Amino acid sequence: MDDQHEGRGDGDRRARAGGPQDLREPGRWEAGLRLGTRGSRLALTQSEQVARALEGAGGPPISMVTVRTRGDGDRTPLRDLGGVGVFAARLRLALLGGEVDLAVHSCKDLPSAPAEGLEIICTPAREDARDALCARDGLGLEELPPGARVGTGSPRRAAQLLGLRSDLEVVDLRGNVPTRLARVRGMAGALGVGRDEPVAPAVRDAEGDLDAVVLAMAGLERLGLGHCVTQVLGVEEMLPAPAQGALALEARAGALQDCPALGRAAARLEDAATRLAVTAERALMAALGAGCAAPLGAWGRVVEVDAQAPGHGPIPGSAAGDAAGGGARGAQGPQGRGAAGSVRLLELRAVVCTPDGRRRVACTERVALGPAGPHGQGRALHPAGRHDAAGGQAPGHDRGAARLPASQPDLAAAQELGARAAAVLLEGGAGRIVDLRAGRPGRR
Repeated sequence: MDDQHEGRGDGDRRARAGGPQDLREPGRWEAGLRLGTRGSRLALTQSEQVARALEGAGGPPISMVTVRTRGDGDRTPLRDLGGVGVFAARLRLALLGGEVDLAVHSCKDLPSAPAEGLEIICTPAREDARDALCARDGLGLEELPPGARVGTGSPRRAAQLLGLRSDLEVVDLRGNVPTRLARVRGMAGALGVGRDEPVAPAVRDAEGDLDAVVLAMAGLERLGLGHCVTQVLGVEEMLPAPAQGALALEARAGALQDCPALGRAAARLEDAATRLAVTAERALMAALGAGCAAPLGAWGRVVEVDAQAPGHGPIPGSAAGDAAGGGARGAQGPQGRGAAGSVRLLELRAVVCTPDGRRRVACTERVALGPAGPHGQGRALHPAGRHDAAGGQAPGHDRGAARLPASQPDLAAAQELGARAAAVLLEGGAGRIVDLRAGRPGRR
C-alpha cells in the first residue's frame, strides 16, 4: 500500500481525503472536518478521543482520514530513520495540501521548530508522562535476572536503563505498542495484546524473545493496556522524553478564525499547565539542537509553593532569587504570588546521558509564573498526569471548570526556562559527553 488515505471513524462511518478545500467556503466547516491520523492502533485511538472530545465541546462533526507516514512499516531504527518528525511530516503535508483539516500528534514526535502555515491550536491535559517497564512473570527492574534482554527503540531509555542496570542487554526495538509487547515472553498469549502494524513488516519479529520492554505509560493507558505494566519508572529513575504523554492538535494557520465552533471547542480542551510544560521541554530540545538520537530526558510541571515556608530557598524570578544568582532573566519580583504569599512556578528537570549510562549531566531550573487566574487555575498542577513522581495520586485538573489559556508572559517565561536549562547542561559538559547532533539537517 502506498501513500493512500483510508477513512476510519465510528462504526462504518468513513471519509476519503479530497482535494484542497477552504474552511471559509460557505457552510464548509458546518458539514464537518477531516482529521488526519496515522494507522496504528494508538494513533487512531488518541485521534478518535480528541475528535470526540472536540465534538462534545461543541465543535463541528469530525471524520477520520488515515494517512500512511514514512515511519509506518519501516523497521529501520528511529535514530537512522530520521528521528523527530518522521511520523509528523506526512500528516503536515496533508494539512498544508488541504487533504485534511486537523491532525493529532504525539507531541514528542513533533520537531521543535514551528511549521510555516500551521499552528498548534490545542494541547489537551497531559496523560502520565512516565515510562513503564512491561516484563515477563510480573518482574520489576531490580528483579530481572543478570543479562536480561530489554527492548526499546529509544537511546534515551537505553542510556537511563543502563545507568540503573549496567548488566542488562538492551535490544533495539521497532513497531507499535502491541507489537512491542508481543516480544515479551508469555505476554502475547497471556494478555492477548496481539500485533499492530499498518503495514506488515518485511521480517516478522520473534515473539517472546525479550524479558521486558520499556514503553510510555500514556500510550499504554490510552490503549487500555495498563495491566501489562509491571513497574512504573518514576522521574527520579528515568526522565521522560520532552513532551512525552502530551498531544498536540494542529491545523492550518487561521483555522480558528475561519471555523469559530472549532475555536471554541479547542479553547475548552486547552490545558494551560500542559502547554507551559511542553513549551519549556521543547524549547530545551530546540536550544540543544537535539532529536531522537540524543539521550535527553526532560520533564516540566507547574507547582505552587509557599514563598515563606522554610526550606524552599529563594524563589526564581523574585528579587531574592535574582540576588542569589538563581533568578530568571526578565522575571519581576511579585510575579506569580497568589493567596497567602504562595508562588506559582514552572519547574524543568533535564538530563543528558552517555549511551552507556555511565556519565550524565543534569539540572533542575525554575521560573516564576504570573498570578493564578479565576476558576482555580494555577493550583498545584502536575502536567505529568494523574500521578506524582513518587507514583502516588497527584492533584488533578478540575475538568468541569472553565480554563484560561496560558498567558503570553508565561509562555515567554517557559521558552526562556528551556533555553536556560539547555545553557546549564552545555556549561556542565553535556555536549562533550555525547553527540547531541546539533545542526544536523532535519533534526530540529
